[in-house]
Amino acid sequence: MLIRKLKEKEEKNKTRKLWEHAFPEDSRKFVDYYYKEKCRDNCIWVLEERQEIYSMVHLNPYLFQITPFVKDKETRIYYIVGVSTKEEYRKRGYMDRLLQKALNSMKEEGIPFTFLMPAREEIYLPYDFRYIYDKEEYTCLVMPTFQSLKNEMNGMALNVYQGEEYELADINKAGELADFAAEILKQRYTMYASRNEDYYKRWIKELKAQDGGISIFREDKEIKSYYAFGQDGNKIEIQEVLKKDISLSQMGLQKNKTKPLIMARILNINKIAPFIRAKTPFSLKIYIKDSVIKENNGLFLWEVGRKGSFFKKLGGGAIQAAELFEEGNPDWTVSIGELGQFIFGYKSVSHWMKRGEISEKTSKMLEEICLLSPIFMNEIV
Repeated sequence: MLIRKLKEKEEKNKTRKLWEHAFPEDSRKFVDYYYKEKCRDNCIWVLEERQEIYSMVHLNPYLFQITPFVKDKETRIYYIVGVSTKEEYRKRGYMDRLLQKALNSMKEEGIPFTFLMPAREEIYLPYDFRYIYDKEEYTCLVMPTFQSLKNEMNGMALNVYQGEEYELADINKAGELADFAAEILKQRYTMYASRNEDYYKRWIKELKAQDGGISIFREDKEIKSYYAFGQDGNKIEIQEVLKKDISLSQMGLQKNKTKPLIMARILNINKIAPFIRAKTPFSLKIYIKDSVIKENNGLFLWEVGRKGSFFKKLGGGAIQAAELFEEGNPDWTVSIGELGQFIFGYKSVSHWMKRGEISEKTSKMLEEICLLSPIFMNEIV
């Protein structure tokens, strides 16, 4: 069995048959969109033999804005999708080999972290993926009746709900949507995928492939909000809401409870470290457990300053008695998965305090960290 990375679009198209068998819920229209648009710039790791593909993992690139103090800098992050193995070849360890290779390859590329939307959480726990983002769920109280859904999404404002005019965006509105989103995201969030005009052009195509789109609400010609949606029969699935100076009821939406959506795992601790800063500088000894990426595993001195941080390795991958005697007991022992949950603000310091895993002194130091939170991550593929 050979593991290799597909880069050319012609080769990538050979994985489509496996996608269609693994994800039969995806319409042909959506799969057409995916292989035309997303496979232009992604990479696909496959496990194959005699040119037959048995397993695959897709890595879809996004540019992320991370922390407001690193200005005008975008960071390349991969979204893992399309994780699948031919049904008759499952439970043979093929996907384990493929995920291990993909994760270590991304680490070597210098990618700080990766993320995915799990079909089942338990699949990814052994690879130290943990939830870092919960999505707000909404119910659409009024079924959009856009003529433009049947008329190539021409962007005409044809509907009024509770006095608010709304329209379905076409790609000509992409730049305006990007400007609207950039202003709000920069003010409210610490980490999110960069929303430029090209992002919205592609997303509008993606939503159209799901029989949906972006519903824009205006006041005096200015965008006040939007929601992005797809359709499954007569059911509307709200994928994202972004608004200012307008209520959900005015948009015909009702907020429900939140649910865990995105799992992530740190790939390279010294690529994520520069984004982590503290109000008061400190250093602590941290033992990180990572069974997949050996460079992250071991005892480190974590030096955190006002402009960033750095992990300095103090020893090998396993704690030895002599090493502990020489370097001092770690202030915090944590898995790479739970370290990510802390850094991304999903779990607070009190979580480890309650479990008796850190001292009050360590707790106070960790509370000085400016976390990479809040997060805004609603991407589907």
